[in-house]
Parts: sequence; structure tokens; C-alpha cells
Amino acid sequence: MSILSGTAPGPPTSSLSADEIFGNTTAGKGLLRTHEWSAFPAVKAAMAAFAGTVEADAEQLDLAVALYRSMDSENAEKLLKANGQGLDLVSAHLSNGGDHSAEQAAQIARLRQLFGSGPLGNIVIGGDFNASSSGNGASAQQIRAFAEQGFNVDAGRIDDGLGGTSASHIPIDHVLPRGVGTSAAERWDRGESDHDGQNVEVTLPAW
Repeated sequence: MSILSGTAPGPPTSSLSADEIFGNTTAGKGLLRTHEWSAFPAVKAAMAAFAGTVEADAEQLDLAVALYRSMDSENAEKLLKANGQGLDLVSAHLSNGGDHSAEQAAQIARLRQLFGSGPLGNIVIGGDFNASSSGNGASAQQIRAFAEQGFNVDAGRIDDGLGGTSASHIPIDHVLPRGVGTSAAERWDRGESDHDGQNVEVTLPAW
């Protein structure tokens, strides 16, 4: 499993019980509690943060290569420095499909035109597109085309077995980052909304 996925490989599966590993003494039980409530969560959080940093730096490296190939080194250096210090956030709620499918696809194409052109990140586009990225429909093709402009079109996918975050569990809500590292998306309980939220942590490049 790649570290860029934001999840660290776990230890080999053991048939031993906690008592057999840590012992059933008072000290052993204390070690078990420390492992469960302190050590393991701390290591897991550190690995997730490290994965985000590695991914962000890889994104920045891709940008650096594109800039130095397209312009002189002085301007490339200025743009690279400016890019690492900012983050654009774009939120969108697009038209429904059905009778409005053509309008919806045009809206997604317009988002790509406005925010996908040019070599610069760092940006996160998110929102209710009312369209999935799967299938051969015009909107699905437009969403997948974000990948051609450096966006991660799967960053908002939640792998918890419940499907998408809409009321019908169709994956029509999207998180599309470029130029940054991202954690695995987690579901945010909808409360009074008709959609669940998508919780994605973003890491900016450090250079």
C-alpha cells in the first residue's frame, strides 16, 4: 500500500490475545492502555501527517517541473514561491440532471475553464455537482477531465461501504484538490442536512 494513500500498513495479524502480548499483570494492563489510547493513535496520526506532506511535496515538484519548462528560471522561481503560500477554495452547487443535464455539464466545463487552466495550484474545488464521475454521461466525462489538469478526482470518495454522501447514497458530492496533499476522506454525519459532509484534511507544500 502506498504511503501516499494516507494509511500506514498495519502490523501482521496475530493470534495472540492482549493478555498474552502485554501480560495480565497490573503493569501489563497499563501498557495495553498506553498502547491503545496513546501510542497507537499518535503513530497513526504521525503517519497520516507524513503521507500528506509527501503528497504535497510531490505536487509541488510537478508544478516546479512545469514552470521551469515553460519560462525562464527567475519567473519560475517567483511563481513557485508565490504558489506555495496560498490556497484557493471553490464551492459549487450545480444544476440537477435530467432536463438540465446539458446545463449541468456546461457548468462543470466552465469550472474547469475558470480554475483548471494554467500551471498554478494550490486549489480545492468542492461541492454538490448533482452528478457522479462514473458512466459515459457528459457530466461524468467533464468531472473525470479534471484529472487531465492535475486534479485528484477521487479525493472525496469515502470507502466506508455506505456509498456517496447524498440522501440516496449516490456519489454526487465531490472534493477536487490540486497542488496539495490530502487525507483519506471521512464521512461527516449530516445532522439536519440532506447530505453527509466529506472531511478531507489538506496539507500545503513546505517549499
